[in-house]
Amino acid sequence: MKLRIENGIFIIVSAVLLCFLALYNRFPLVFWDSGTYLIMGFENELRMERPIFYAFFIKLISLKESLWFVVFSQGLILSSIIYIYFKKFIKEREKRNKYFLIYVTLITFLTGASFYTSRIMPDAFTPVFILSFGLLFFIKQLSRFEYIYISFILVLSTIVHNTHQMMYLIFMAISVALYLIYKLKKVQLVLPRRLILLSGLLLISYTAPQFASLKYRGKFESYKGSHVFMMNRLISTGILQDYLKDNCDASKYSLCKYQDQINTSSMWDKKNSPLYKDGGWEGTKTKYTALIKDILTQPKYLTKYIIKSSEASISQFFYFDIQKDRDYGKGTFVHTAMNKYFHDYMSYFNQSLQNQKRFNIIENINSYQRLFIILSLLSTLLLLLNNNKFKALPSESKFIFIFFFLSISLNATMAGFFSEVRFRYQGRIV
Repeated sequence: MKLRIENGIFIIVSAVLLCFLALYNRFPLVFWDSGTYLIMGFENELRMERPIFYAFFIKLISLKESLWFVVFSQGLILSSIIYIYFKKFIKEREKRNKYFLIYVTLITFLTGASFYTSRIMPDAFTPVFILSFGLLFFIKQLSRFEYIYISFILVLSTIVHNTHQMMYLIFMAISVALYLIYKLKKVQLVLPRRLILLSGLLLISYTAPQFASLKYRGKFESYKGSHVFMMNRLISTGILQDYLKDNCDASKYSLCKYQDQINTSSMWDKKNSPLYKDGGWEGTKTKYTALIKDILTQPKYLTKYIIKSSEASISQFFYFDIQKDRDYGKGTFVHTAMNKYFHDYMSYFNQSLQNQKRFNIIENINSYQRLFIILSLLSTLLLLLNNNKFKALPSESKFIFIFFFLSISLNATMAGFFSEVRFRYQGRIV
């Protein structure tokens, strides 16, 4: 009992550390989308562009009283999942707790970990999702409590972000392939019951949005707006503009009449966007899906898409700085939502460094992070080149290392092929 309390104290202290930037800012950090999540959660409003589960997480964890509970919970979840790794790989308790605290301190002050943990956005759950999947797949010795807890966190972290569902599906496809390959070699890479568990959790994660849609829209269907994100990808590469220019004379695409107004920013502008003029997220699903299919089934455009997306994926892999965000004062969507649901905290929100335009620590963190990542990559490279040292590592360590590297690469590839190159897409995971 005493040991559990001591371990719990280290996890809690680390969680507070991970919330450092929220404390430094004097209020949890927000992003433009934070306002949308507040409205979705408190109004039970289902939208195609975002899953409602992070909105429910905010509503539930905040107790409708304080967003501090939200960022601390995010820190606590990340801290606890990391601790399980240390527990499995460092058996000596005192050494484990010491190294764990040192590690969390390093990633707090030398990377963007605290930035994403301290912000009211589901980005905080991207590393949690990957870490949780890695534990269930690779770590063979887990207690019953750890099984249940990690499974719950894996489902939670999957359903709060649409990207995580696609990553989960890819992970499972790779996992099954590896299981079959190693079975032929008579090597047990993963326990069969773990594959069954992960498959069951995947099913829960994929059906959860349908049940949410059934409850709030009366339809058992997916509410994702993937057609809009894909369309935006074709716009950012210039492929859509070229296709419409070449085909509008002979076709009846509804976007043809808006082709002079098409650009990446206009897609999200509700007042001037061709998307909203053409039917909005829901009204464009069928025709945009058909248009995307027409474009990508033609070799000329498909080739350009693959080349442009591959270039973007490589860029995204190294594009992980924390981007300096704007303030969200009066007149902004976030300010209106905050004032509506957390009115008692508006004085703190208005006086935060972010809204006072004094959150100037970002450049320092970016400098530290670049150096930290470079040194980490060099250290890893030296380990790989030292064949004896690498061979001496436990097999679980080797596979987890490869899994993490593949996860970072997959994240960059998905952004490059299906979205845009943005700092936060890689910053939240690197």
